[in-house]
Amino acid sequence: MKDNDKRPAGFTGQTDKRPRSKKKDTGHRVPPPRSLFGRLIVTLSLVISRRKLNIVIEGQEHIPKDVPYVIAANHVTYMDALWIFSLLPPDHYAQTCALIGADLQTDYGLLGKIMFLTARPIPVERKGSGGARSLIIAKNALEAGNNILIHPEGTRSKTGCLGPFHSGAAYLSTKYGAPILPVYIKGGHDIWPPGQRFPSFKDAEGKKRELRLIIKPCVYGKDYPDAKAMTQALADLFQDLQDEIGY
Repeated sequence: MKDNDKRPAGFTGQTDKRPRSKKKDTGHRVPPPRSLFGRLIVTLSLVISRRKLNIVIEGQEHIPKDVPYVIAANHVTYMDALWIFSLLPPDHYAQTCALIGADLQTDYGLLGKIMFLTARPIPVERKGSGGARSLIIAKNALEAGNNILIHPEGTRSKTGCLGPFHSGAAYLSTKYGAPILPVYIKGGHDIWPPGQRFPSFKDAEGKKRELRLIIKPCVYGKDYPDAKAMTQALADLFQDLQDEIGY
């Protein structure tokens, strides 16, 4: 059995049958499945992206096969989650939630509302203690067989360069044993930089822009003394990728 097929020690999530948790409702409910409308939006967005962009996916062999996992990805556009969904097996995509800012639903107009429909969101309040509540929901979701998408930077990069990493993904790994699947997105900033109303699918020469999704081997919380050390290791991994291939 390959290393990325092994259940990490101490992890309490389900196997890839991924049944729903039967826990009593404590106010920290697992997000419901995507609505039909949400699934249609995801499908349409991916069809457009695949037709308009040159999408290159590297490292799909690193995706765990039989344990729920946390996807840690850099954050460059509003379409990051949709692009990441495209690299997952269909059953994994169906069981993937995303931690996203709660203000997207109220302060970002129609686009923010669409993101809520597509992401199976675990809303994160950007101020106060809302982050702790969202991590409890994420932990419950993992135990119920779901994957969790987290952008450790917490917000989109304005320049394409990586921002400081927060420790939410590492906390779920060090505390509950979920493996972290690092995914680096290259090219997204050129496609849809902040301040630009719509994506730009062609470069100055009229050619399709390239989007690279680079999946690295899983990292495990048991290999680090605490979430802070693991967060720093993740930040270093992403920074090395950006230094090597750019953004």
